[in-house]
Amino acid sequence: MHRALISGPKIPEASVYLRPISEPPKSIVTNGKVAFGTFSSVPAKLDIRGVKAPFGGIPLPSILTNIRIKSRIAYMFSIGDYIGMAEFFDDKMFGLAEIIFWNKTTGKKLAYHTFMTPRRRFVPVRLDNAVCVSFNKARYIRVMWSRKHDRISLSFSLRAGGGRPAVKGSFSAHFSDPLHKELLVVTPAPTMRRCSATWLTTMPIHGSLNILAGRKTQGIPMQDADGLAFMALNRTYYKYHVKSEMMCGLGEYEGKKLLFRFVTTSMDPHEADYSNENVVVIDD
Repeated sequence: MHRALISGPKIPEASVYLRPISEPPKSIVTNGKVAFGTFSSVPAKLDIRGVKAPFGGIPLPSILTNIRIKSRIAYMFSIGDYIGMAEFFDDKMFGLAEIIFWNKTTGKKLAYHTFMTPRRRFVPVRLDNAVCVSFNKARYIRVMWSRKHDRISLSFSLRAGGGRPAVKGSFSAHFSDPLHKELLVVTPAPTMRRCSATWLTTMPIHGSLNILAGRKTQGIPMQDADGLAFMALNRTYYKYHVKSEMMCGLGEYEGKKLLFRFVTTSMDPHEADYSNENVVVIDD
């Protein structure tokens, strides 16, 4: 069972929130039906294609309904003086990649974006070994994972431009680390005719983020350091207009490492308290 303490202005004292965690299915979709729930590990692929009549019960060809499946990767990190996020979004026709990070002390924000030209798939479906890359020479961003080689990594090389300095960074983690945790969450989106599937994984990381010296900027080198990261890979049958809010925390509480991520969207199911992507991990 998954346990988390929740409290709020209408709750006089902390209570225990329980959500069952099951063994994962071999496939998320089987014979047009979705396996909803929270699962302790992941199948070989995060594949939600093949849901029977996901839009209004109309039996459209799968080639049309699959176009409405959108994918994204969000890799949130905290290391040294910086906290930030790398993100990929796959809209079938185009892809978007970005790096945004803040200096924890000064609050200064730097953001780097790039569009990716059409190709078969921007965000991979395999959960054992895969890579997601923006090949733009000015905005090279790569997230990869390999269970065979016990490794998850983020690396990026960003050229200077628009008043922003050049930046290079690389973080790595291991599936075998005791703090590495993962869940598969499959929820209605928002009805049970459609689904949203998310692979959630937390990890300690090791690496550095370096701001490079330029004509008008002073370099800020960083020695390799330890940090924390939270990665979410999602596939969803999207509506045309979707709103979402996310809160993520990476740090320490009472001497223990703490990671959490809370998300709410306009596609949340009616019973969102018991069917959601929210997760808290604390090092015990």
